[in-house]
Amino acid sequence: MHLPSLLVALSIMLVGSVYPLLFADANGKADHGLAMALFWAMSA
Repeated sequence: MHLPSLLVALSIMLVGSVYPLLFADANGKADHGLAMALFWAMSA
């Protein structure tokens, strides 16, 4: 039942580890709003 959610969370974690610029804005600074939303979604 929770397997799809777990797979999405692991995918977000792995992609963010391999390509951390995914969580950055156009200036290269951390996009804290996006990061917070993604981490909040992974913890749900």
